[in-house]
Amino acid sequence: MLALIFSWHAVLAALPIREITIVLALASMAAGGMGAVLGAAIGRLTGDRRGTWMALGLALYSVAGVPATTIGATVEGSEAALGNVRLVAGLAMTATLFVSIRPASVYHRWRCKSVFGVGLVAVGVLALLGALFPAESLAISGQSWLRITTATVGAIVGLAVATTGWITDCRYRPWIGLGFAAIALAHLDQAQLGPSFVPLGLTSSVVRLFGLLLVALGLSQLALHALVTFDQKRAHQQEELLRANQDLRKAAEQGHELRNGLAGLAGAAGLLVTRRDDGLHAAMASELSRLNALLCTAEDDSHTEQGEYSAVSVLNEQVVLRRSVGMDIRLDTDLRLDAVGRATTLSQVVANVLTNCAVHAPGSPVRVQATRHAEIILIRVSDFGPGVPTGSEAGVFEPGVRGASSPGHGLGLHICQRLLEADGGTIHIAAGRPDAPGCTVRIEIPAVPSVQRTDRVAVFSS
Repeated sequence: MLALIFSWHAVLAALPIREITIVLALASMAAGGMGAVLGAAIGRLTGDRRGTWMALGLALYSVAGVPATTIGATVEGSEAALGNVRLVAGLAMTATLFVSIRPASVYHRWRCKSVFGVGLVAVGVLALLGALFPAESLAISGQSWLRITTATVGAIVGLAVATTGWITDCRYRPWIGLGFAAIALAHLDQAQLGPSFVPLGLTSSVVRLFGLLLVALGLSQLALHALVTFDQKRAHQQEELLRANQDLRKAAEQGHELRNGLAGLAGAAGLLVTRRDDGLHAAMASELSRLNALLCTAEDDSHTEQGEYSAVSVLNEQVVLRRSVGMDIRLDTDLRLDAVGRATTLSQVVANVLTNCAVHAPGSPVRVQATRHAEIILIRVSDFGPGVPTGSEAGVFEPGVRGASSPGHGLGLHICQRLLEADGGTIHIAAGRPDAPGCTVRIEIPAVPSVQRTDRVAVFSS
């Protein structure tokens, strides 16, 4: 046994204890700095300042406590000043860790940057006092019971953090708590409790590095979890923003359609006051029903059920409404045109196109033609206004595109295109000709299969 003890002391004597202690101190400062950065990142990502307070304690300890302990173990210097620094750094780390597990009302009262600055100033002041009054400082910081109490309190607070992690089923908080407890216990060697078979400075450095690595590892996992949660929250917020934009677009489209519908209904209502017109009354009832359905539909119209309907009836109702407000409009259709889709879609599209005619070609005659070609019903709406500039025929269907003098928002034709595509139809503007003024909008909708074409009937304006 004696031979073993003498051999062990010989090995220790041959080791470069001073260099090893310095390397361990540098590694501890790096681990503490990494933990401080991770704690601050957690506070930023989650808005929970507990991580920021842990970062504050680690930063103070890494900047002041680790160097003071290392200098005291490797270099002959002012033990009074270094003892003061070690004491205040250990107390600061324990205090910030304690604050981090308190209710939010406690750690939201102070700014961490201000507290960090105050801590650095306190370290400097106590180091200066230790240098100026070494005997008095040693009488306080050199007490073994004070060092033991400080280390024990720090270990208890660290174990409390670990216990709360186990209770709340937080996988990595126990690592953080145990790491802080190890850091606190590493300072028990300064109390010089008795002889040791290993140099006390080396023991302290190893235990301290182990504790700081545990804290950094736990904080890295918490930071990763916080980053994943932040990404999920951001994705959810983007979905909410997209949904809000869709709702806003829907509201704008509803407002656009309501304005168009009410414009026709206003003239029809005034006309009914002076004379009775059953056709106009039926057209008004159909338009009111369409507008009511537009307001009551929470989702996009493309989700409503499709079926067969009479395209002639829809066109006739829109023409009657436009005549009631003084538009010179003529309807020329096949006697029977049965379409597949939604009658509200065709009604809304034709209402938008006729509104554009009234706005961009005021006073111009308007002609509406509808014929069947194979399995397609082709509807042409023509006016004799200024038309669309050559090369802009496709661009006018983009949302927000409108003429320089247009009072609208550039939504009408975009709405028409979207609704028709949902029903399997199309809309485009025919290219203009220099010898033929005006604009012709071509609308194609699916026809009911196997329906024979019939004679044509023309309805003229009075």
